Amino acid sequence: MKRKQEIASVRWDLALRYRLIETVAWWEGRLTTGHLMQSFGISRQQASKDINSYISEYAPKNLEYDKHLKGYVPSRHFKPLFIDDSASAYLHLLNQNYERAGSYRRASPGLCAHRGAGCTGSFSPPAGVAPSAQSLPRGTAAGVRVCVFQHPGR
Repeated sequence: MKRKQEIASVRWDLALRYRLIETVAWWEGRLTTGHLMQSFGISRQQASKDINSYISEYAPKNLEYDKHLKGYVPSRHFKPLFIDDSASAYLHLLNQNYERAGSYRRASPGLCAHRGAGCTGSFSPPAGVAPSAQSLPRGTAAGVRVCVFQHPGR
């Protein structure tokens, strides 16, 4: 695993992809190459390479491959290196993808089709949000007006 000062020197484009890897894995509970392909317009091979380099070079204990889910899930040792674990990081990602979805001809299910509320202050990861966030790509989430954020791991 690389030292913290080396994390700061990661190329900005790769750092953005690592941020997405951590955000989606942490908040939705499952990461696939499709998330990176959809968000960055990269090939499946490049997305796979990015996930593997994230694991091998920076966070070997953060993600585990679940063959039944056909994706990576956060391990119980998950410690984000490229994001803080606040709800605002996930909500920012939702808003960013929602705004960008207008430029796509067809918004695909998942991150692009949903809009997160604005978020101020600092929050701990949510127990109520993670299950809801995990249902977004499946299209089973209901609208929420008020939500208390606390991640199941806390």
